[in-house]
Amino acid sequence: MMGSYVESVRSAIGSQCILLPGVRAIILNDRQEVLLQRRTDVNCWGLPSGSVELSETAFEALKREVREETGIEVRRAEPMALYSGPSQRFRYPNGDEIQGFSLAFIVHDWTGTPKADGVELILD
Repeated sequence: MMGSYVESVRSAIGSQCILLPGVRAIILNDRQEVLLQRRTDVNCWGLPSGSVELSETAFEALKREVREETGIEVRRAEPMALYSGPSQRFRYPNGDEIQGFSLAFIVHDWTGTPKADGVELILD
């Protein structure tokens, strides 16, 4: 789900490509397995992820997105990689285009039981 900042930009410029800062979570369990979710917008498996809102740090966005999409609370995470450039260009089914600029985190410490949010499905 796009946040209020992106919605306001979209209302002004339509579907044209925008640079969108984001975060991705590589969530590991005790067996070092990665938590994946099935995206319903493009019908593929992926990492919990989302955009950074105004007045929010990347870590705050990571915690919010993971909580919204999986129901778990991130306690500790470390930055792992930065994804940027033309290979990160994406067109959503509704026609909106983005070029992502995403910071991926490895989440080592979290609490809760992963559960689907009704938009993305969970598989671990």
